[in-house]
Amino acid sequence: MDFLNFSASTLIAGLLFGIIGTWTFRQGKRRHNLRVTLLGIFQIFFPYFTEGPWLTWGIGLGLCIATYLFWNSN
Repeated sequence: MDFLNFSASTLIAGLLFGIIGTWTFRQGKRRHNLRVTLLGIFQIFFPYFTEGPWLTWGIGLGLCIATYLFWNSN
């Protein structure tokens, strides 16, 4: 992995999913929903471990969909 080879798309995805993940984490803690809280943590940190914009956007959208599905479940 080459950590210094970031594209603009990857940086924008990291920023966007980091903001979404921070909000999701806070809402999960407030609602006492462990799944949503953990998904928020994953959304914050996953861009650091992915390689390439397609993978970053794909995982990020998948985590957003999972958050949507688990939003009202306990």
